[in-house]
Amino acid sequence: MARFSVDIAPTKKGNTLTFDDVRISVLSDKILRVEKDKESCFCDLATQTVLNRNLQDTEFTSSKNGDKVLIATKCAEFLVNVKTLEVAVKLAGEDAFSLPSAKRNLGGTARTLDGTFGHLFSWKRKREGKDHFCLGHLRCGIFASDGKAEMDD
Repeated sequence: MARFSVDIAPTKKGNTLTFDDVRISVLSDKILRVEKDKESCFCDLATQTVLNRNLQDTEFTSSKNGDKVLIATKCAEFLVNVKTLEVAVKLAGEDAFSLPSAKRNLGGTARTLDGTFGHLFSWKRKREGKDHFCLGHLRCGIFASDGKAEMDD
């Protein structure tokens, strides 16, 4: 009997920065994980959304000025406020930092492989013989029209 298995690994120590009760993990050239310490213990366990946090060895530089940490990779710069956990992003080729916006987020999954439809309304017109869907509220997803999204995992 075969079983499904997934390699689960936390972020490499060399890809993490810790400032008091905040840990920043550089997961890739375009992905950061920012977490606040809960009860003297950072979480390295897999979640349903993110099983493996050891995505790639990423070269980056970092500098701290007051409450702000600047992390630069070959594809992006991240400005993280370690007090508010706000993250501003400047992608390669852009002139200014901006915050991820829910308005530009493309939304999460409307229909999944398990048949769940989430918050969808559907109806069928007899003459056309096909289903019509009206999306209700979809939670923010991992894609945005400007390339900057944030997710609470």
